[in-house]
Amino acid sequence: MSVLTQHYATFLQQFSWSYFLTARTPYKVNLQTPVNWSNRLLSNDKVDRVFYSVERDKGDWTNKHVHMLVGTNRPMSYNETRSSLGNIAVGDYELIENPKAVTNYVTKFVDRDCDYDLFFRKYYLD
Repeated sequence: MSVLTQHYATFLQQFSWSYFLTARTPYKVNLQTPVNWSNRLLSNDKVDRVFYSVERDKGDWTNKHVHMLVGTNRPMSYNETRSSLGNIAVGDYELIENPKAVTNYVTKFVDRDCDYDLFFRKYYLD
C-alpha cells in the first residue's frame, strides 16, 4: 500500500460509513457514470455521503466496476439501494463492520489509473 492510499484510507475513516457495495453495468463506465450513481443515492433522504472508486475487472480489463461506501442516517435495505441506483447490478451489499479494512480496500488503486470521489448531501455544505 502506497503512502497516498494509506493517507486517503485514513482520511475516509474519519467518516461514519454504513454500507459497502459493488456496482456493475453491462454498459461502458465513463467518468460521469459513478457521479450519476452517487447523485441518485444522495437523492434518498437516508443517504448522507457517498465515496466511490472505479476499478478495472480482473477477468475483462476493458470493463470496470465501481466500489461505493455509503453513509446513512438510518438503516437502508438492499431493495432501497437498488431502487435508488436504477437498473444496475449491485453486488457485495454489506453492512460495514470493519471501517479500516473496507477503506483500505476501496482506496487500493487511488495512486493508479482509478477514478474516485467523495460526495456529501447539500446540507453538509450549508
